[in-house]
Amino acid sequence: IACPGEEMMVEGQCCPQCPDVTLPPVQPPTRPTNPAAGVSCYASGDPHYSSFDGQSYNFQGQCEYQLTKDCRRVMTPVMPEIPVLPGTPVRPEIPVRPGMGQEMIFEVHVRNSDGRRVTATEAIAVRLPGAGVIELFRTPAANLWDGVAIATGTFPYGPDHNGNTVTQSGRTFTISVPSVGATVVWNSGSVVRVNLATSSPMMNATCGLCGDSDGMTSDERAHIGMHDHWRVGQGVVATSLFTAPKVCIDNGSNLTDNTEPCVGAGEAAVAAAQAYCSELGNPELYGACHERVPALQFINDCMFDHCEGAPSCDAFKVYESACLEAGVSAADFTSVIDDCGVCFGDGSTCRRPTCMTPDGDEVAVGFSYDTVFDPPNSMGCQIGRAHV
Repeated sequence: IACPGEEMMVEGQCCPQCPDVTLPPVQPPTRPTNPAAGVSCYASGDPHYSSFDGQSYNFQGQCEYQLTKDCRRVMTPVMPEIPVLPGTPVRPEIPVRPGMGQEMIFEVHVRNSDGRRVTATEAIAVRLPGAGVIELFRTPAANLWDGVAIATGTFPYGPDHNGNTVTQSGRTFTISVPSVGATVVWNSGSVVRVNLATSSPMMNATCGLCGDSDGMTSDERAHIGMHDHWRVGQGVVATSLFTAPKVCIDNGSNLTDNTEPCVGAGEAAVAAAQAYCSELGNPELYGACHERVPALQFINDCMFDHCEGAPSCDAFKVYESACLEAGVSAADFTSVIDDCGVCFGDGSTCRRPTCMTPDGDEVAVGFSYDTVFDPPNSMGCQIGRAHV
């Protein structure tokens, strides 16, 4: 199916212009279409955020921020001990203390990269009630647990005495905290997603960039608009969960005008963004998703990132996750993400590459995660690049 001229396909219909250059920075909320799945908040790309209440907005801060936290005023006791399954790796050296002190409060912090125009989530820190703080970065070797390097074979972890589990599939980490009905997913790139179950005691009691999860949108802009209020680390009252807090060069408060990067980007850049991002609206790929999750906001985010030079594949990753969360089976839509986490890739970018030496010998070289922020490797080998 093709659209005439410069029009692009959006959810089965031809759109006469790039939607990203006409919509305001903050879009109307989109409530979840599958209440049984709970509510989700995510950060992706040049950071685009969607709150628990479905409010979308952009914020290009360059510091560390409180993404979400259990902000209930009334402290409750820890959940009953859960038996550890036989053969499951555990961390017996971490004591589980009674009560509801700070160490028992679920919290997620994000660290954004530096950049005057392009920033992105580059690391997360999660406090697991009773089990310490896990820090996850783009480079697995940098991952920490309570400030100590995470040893090979640590995952899967749990369930521990509070039911916490951490699993790893490829580069994706999933952290489950059943005591508060929360799940955190980090793709070791620039996408982090937090889900709250319908039964979560944190409903109507969260605070941070993800909003207050009270099911209302009338107060959402005021809550998430306090960007600098949610900053943590050096120079502010709130303590960072990261072992080595980032020295912040800018609090991001002057980066919230969100001038649409496709405006003035040039016809060629806009056309390339449209050709790439319009696939989100392709009914042959995502027709089953369009019925439950409108694609327009994700196309907007994709266009923004593509024109800005940020990881525009994030929009596809988040959209597919939202589609699955809405109850659509993976068998009912066609994913464009390959086994390496690359959009429209051939699965080769995460294989160990080879280079020709000056003597003409083909040798294997080291490989680092290929993102728009990474330079070619030290031997000068150009690894097949794609949008990630």
